[in-house]
Amino acid sequence: MVLGVPRPRSAGVDASIAAAAIDLLREVGYAKLTMGEVAKRAGVGKDSLYRRWSSKAALVHEVVFERYPSGYGGAPATGSLLGDVEALTAMLQEANTTPEAVAAIPGLLGERGRDPALEARLQERWYKPMRAGFAAVLDAAHARGEATVPVAPDLVADVLVGTMLFRINLMRVEADASFARQLAEFVVRALTPPAPSLAMATSRPGKSP
Repeated sequence: MVLGVPRPRSAGVDASIAAAAIDLLREVGYAKLTMGEVAKRAGVGKDSLYRRWSSKAALVHEVVFERYPSGYGGAPATGSLLGDVEALTAMLQEANTTPEAVAAIPGLLGERGRDPALEARLQERWYKPMRAGFAAVLDAAHARGEATVPVAPDLVADVLVGTMLFRINLMRVEADASFARQLAEFVVRALTPPAPSLAMATSRPGKSP
């Protein structure tokens, strides 16, 4: 008999738990969702939940957001910086505007300071992949010969994510189909080097323009 080897997770049980958690988020919100109620609705024991997730926050983050890996880690490839940024922004918008995401985000933000395990999970599975994805977008643009102003990719990624969270999840501004394009255009415009002035372009050394 082999001891200490964990049993593989059942995909069917995982799917039932995820569906139950999403339904409850939509119905009662993050604050009123409990692990016990998720287990009851999923038809599993509460110990099944805690074998998989250390807390409600970890459960909610995985079932709501980690089904969108390409939105955080996969850099799109459209052939242009504007197209890539728009595609990345659209994936972020999709992940953050589902009813369950809108219900979960304020609760998860409130949990961060109290749950070091959640903070570490967010860093590894959300912040770092998102920033790496945007860095790959910039690298691809530079490889195509598209110039940008000198800027840390992390800062631009943070602008995208921060704007998304502030407008959609904190200010509750409804994001329509044009939002991703508008935000992408704003970011790319800020990244575009200024065109040289006509005076500088036509001046000659030692002469007045």
